Amino acid sequence: MRAASDLRVDVVETNGQTLIEFLKLQPGTLRLCMEEGTQALWLAEILSPPAWNSSRWST
Repeated sequence: MRAASDLRVDVVETNGQTLIEFLKLQPGTLRLCMEEGTQALWLAEILSPPAWNSSRWST
């Protein structure tokens, strides 16, 4: 069930390069909120500079 505030839902392959390419296509300022854990650490490493080099990124 989707929340009323969800404007859209996308399913993206769990692959670092695919995630970065997907995020590059998103308009505006991007914000990320994650729980602690193995996946969160992996995502933080993948999406932190210099891997993700963009002034649009905000954590």
